[in-house]
Amino acid sequence: AEVVEAALGRVVVGRRVFVRGVSDAVLGERVVGFVEGDVMGGVIDSVRPMLGKYEVPKEVVFVDVFCETASGKVDALSTMREIEYV
Repeated sequence: AEVVEAALGRVVVGRRVFVRGVSDAVLGERVVGFVEGDVMGGVIDSVRPMLGKYEVPKEVVFVDVFCETASGKVDALSTMREIEYV
């Protein structure tokens, strides 16, 4: 996940990102990237050359503002619940 997050970070400079494996009926699990901020096009195509085939996110979800923990870190699970992704 760290490699995928780093690649996403190079594409969406200045935005916070996180990556999670999400259950998938066909694949078993698929990689999904979450990006804070406005929607951008071409993100998956931009990260594809930086990653192995199995690392490329199947989807990128844009979220206005990520949820945070009390210490100010990104709370990925709360963010996913808030946007009803889990």
